[in-house]
Amino acid sequence: MKEFSIRPAEPEDASAIQHIRLMPGVSEWILSLSTESATSIRQDILDPETYMFVAIDHTGSVIGYIKLSLRQHVRQRHKARLSIAVDASCHGMGVGSGLLEAALTFADQQLKLVKVDLTVQVENTGAAKLYERFGFVREGLCKYECINAGEYVDVYLMARYCLPQ
Repeated sequence: MKEFSIRPAEPEDASAIQHIRLMPGVSEWILSLSTESATSIRQDILDPETYMFVAIDHTGSVIGYIKLSLRQHVRQRHKARLSIAVDASCHGMGVGSGLLEAALTFADQQLKLVKVDLTVQVENTGAAKLYERFGFVREGLCKYECINAGEYVDVYLMARYCLPQ
């Protein structure tokens, strides 16, 4: 287990998040392009409809991030799309679990979201198992949803529900 803390993302974290998103062992599993800029990530951090958190190691370096993007349509304001990435050298050390716990607690207690959804490539079985441990269920299979290493790949649409009591 790696020691780390979690805090809200700041605009100064954009370059570190970009580095994680573009690194081998991460980029093939997420929807990032080699042309992605830190400027677009900085805009996400500043967007009032987006909530981002980062995991910081003992040296102060960003080792992972998680993002909740609220839906824009007023009739979908009860849900958000989740995306997450962890530095490849920190996989399997609890960083993803820590980020998910923080973001989902925030979604439940502060935003009062009913649904958080995400997509995960079918071949990314480790990530899918992690999401299932946090209550995500598979809602469907999207065929040929994205390109990975020049091949069309399928993704699962997964969601977690927190219905009001």
